[in-house]
Amino acid sequence: MELINSHNAELSIRRWIGRPYHTPQLEVKRLKKIGIQQVQMTWDSDIEQPTVFIDGKRILNVEQLAANDGMTLDDFVSWFFKTSNTFEGVIIHFTDFRY
Repeated sequence: MELINSHNAELSIRRWIGRPYHTPQLEVKRLKKIGIQQVQMTWDSDIEQPTVFIDGKRILNVEQLAANDGMTLDDFVSWFFKTSNTFEGVIIHFTDFRY
């Protein structure tokens, strides 16, 4: 991230044209600036939505977080809590938006 934001590198976002690893990749976007935030989430099926902290701050509108990631809340829960009731990682921002 430091290399990209100091203009010493760029992030190339790509997708496969067809079958992964067997077809060429198409560059979707090239970015010269990104942001990263730490995320910790826990899920208890007895409650309506996961408990989410981003950079240590509790996020109350998890449905909006899911929508910002292109998912419904149900899809978000299914994706991040397939094998565990906890998730720790980062959010990579391609805009100036931060939670």
